[in-house]
Amino acid sequence: MFEKYIVYRQLEYVLKVGKINMRPSPVFKHGEDRLIKLLAVGMSMDCINQIKVKLEKYPDLKWELDGSTISVSPENGFTVWLTESEQGCTVGYNGWHEEFSEKNEALNCFAFGLSKECRLKVFTKGKTEYKWVMEAFEDGNWVSYSTTALIFFPYWRKTRISYLQNHVSSS
Repeated sequence: MFEKYIVYRQLEYVLKVGKINMRPSPVFKHGEDRLIKLLAVGMSMDCINQIKVKLEKYPDLKWELDGSTISVSPENGFTVWLTESEQGCTVGYNGWHEEFSEKNEALNCFAFGLSKECRLKVFTKGKTEYKWVMEAFEDGNWVSYSTTALIFFPYWRKTRISYLQNHVSSS
């Protein structure tokens, strides 16, 4: 009975504060603390649930849910993904990615990646993609906003640049 009381108290704390109390419990040895953490993460999956609801409007769109990551792979475009954690969300377009502490900003970035106003400039050396630049269409021009790149890549190979764009929704 005492063990159930501790579980309920920890769940109440998670619901009230929004974070899990990860202090080791003297009552539980292993599994129950992990269960509480999994329950807490499950309760914070706001972004993923919101995305799933929006994706119901696009039955032909291919998407996948893998744990705390949801990814959408439109044809002839780039993959847009979101990973949710206790600290916030990470949104990515293929190799490009950005961290967000605000869930609404992450959702907007995710939706923007699926729109025609966003494109990804991809740099390749040989067969290795090594740099991704997120660009936005503004006032008739493409403007670069953010770059993600690898440190190690075959720099001696010829550089090729390609542009990828999705046309699922408008921002």
